Amino acid sequence: MSYGTLEEFPKGSVLFYRDHFPIGLYILFEGAIDVNYMNARKRRQIHITEPVMLGLNYLLHTTPYNHSVEITDSSKIIFIPKKKIISEIQKTDLAE
Repeated sequence: MSYGTLEEFPKGSVLFYRDHFPIGLYILFEGAIDVNYMNARKRRQIHITEPVMLGLNYLLHTTPYNHSVEITDSSKIIFIPKKKIISEIQKTDLAE
């Protein structure tokens, strides 16, 4: 069963923006991204080139992102819609 789709994003694309609510889970499969956020004193940036899951915590807690993610090198990203994740959680004992 397929849960998500593999999508290609060109350099310069924004995966999601700070203060927006999540619509699904993203997994960096190949490429590079920058995670940009502000702390109390200054703007911070984390460059990621290894596979990583993005947004699960925000998705499960239904809170807006506190950071944005920009594609810095042509990337392949797996996207799993929120509806599919919630449906799978409800099928397990974890939801009780």
